[in-house]
Amino acid sequence: MSNATRKLTAILSADAVGFSRLMGRDEVGTHRNLQDDRRVIDALIATHNGRIVGTAGDSVLADFASVVEALRCAVAIQQALGEQNAKRALDERLEFRIGLNLGDVIVDGDTIFGDGVNVAARLQSLARPGGICISASVHEQVRNKLALRYRSRGEQRVKNIEDPVCAYDVEWGTEATPRRHRARRAGAVRRPLLWAGTVLAVLLVGLGVWQWRATRTVEAGRPAVAVLSFENQSGDAHDDYFADGITEDIIGALGRFPELSVLSKNAVAVYKGQAVAPDVLGRALGARYLVEGSGRKTAERVRDSVRLTDATRGVVLWSDNFDREAKDVFAVQDD
Repeated sequence: MSNATRKLTAILSADAVGFSRLMGRDEVGTHRNLQDDRRVIDALIATHNGRIVGTAGDSVLADFASVVEALRCAVAIQQALGEQNAKRALDERLEFRIGLNLGDVIVDGDTIFGDGVNVAARLQSLARPGGICISASVHEQVRNKLALRYRSRGEQRVKNIEDPVCAYDVEWGTEATPRRHRARRAGAVRRPLLWAGTVLAVLLVGLGVWQWRATRTVEAGRPAVAVLSFENQSGDAHDDYFADGITEDIIGALGRFPELSVLSKNAVAVYKGQAVAPDVLGRALGARYLVEGSGRKTAERVRDSVRLTDATRGVVLWSDNFDREAKDVFAVQDD
């Protein structure tokens, strides 16, 4: 350690979800997919001026001089891996979690050590499959520099770290578009429909959480919930804003409950439009419960259908339809 130095650096920690289980089922296919994914990851780290400082099986550790470039790299990795997974069978997909931290580390040759590295690894374990989780130090540096959204998860107690870690989930793509801009593009006619999505979220929280508390099986302390992309049944592609608005509102509403672990929209987007059995989808996402539904509108009315499914048993725990006049915003709010 005589040649060791210290530096402040952005640390990226990535790890594949359920890798051992996949290897136990298909060693050759899983190893091939991991090699394909590693080629993507390694190339993107190099493109964003990062440096790989550690690998072990299905994990990757890298550092970056720029926090902004580190987060850009993390988003690019998840987007690229999502495209690769879309070409694979559902039970062959490898999803990675990524954690990102800014910390002072010990540099010894090509390796780095220290609490900053450990925190990055713990943030990775907090991330959703296919998602990114960052520390408060990273959030402070990037929050106004990238077209992303950050959802606070508050202070988290993590293994072998004495002080709580303040964590943020990162959202990108359509999730990162400010709501006021989405509403402006959708036009005045769709504004009442987004209100309907908000009301639907409140109704779902009120009824759905009651059901969960009565029937849930807690995994790792919190039941995992996946809100699937709502289906637009209006026959007009422009009304995708409406369906997306419902989906995002429900994710946001359920995410406020600390007793629930809610997957980000990015984590489930790859399954949009696919007919997959609840038990298969639940295992792939690591989710006990699935929320799904559809929205349909005419010029005068909006109809939303929602159901809550126990993925492990394939049992619908709750379902309902909401039929309201689109033009009467205040009545919808009151309901």
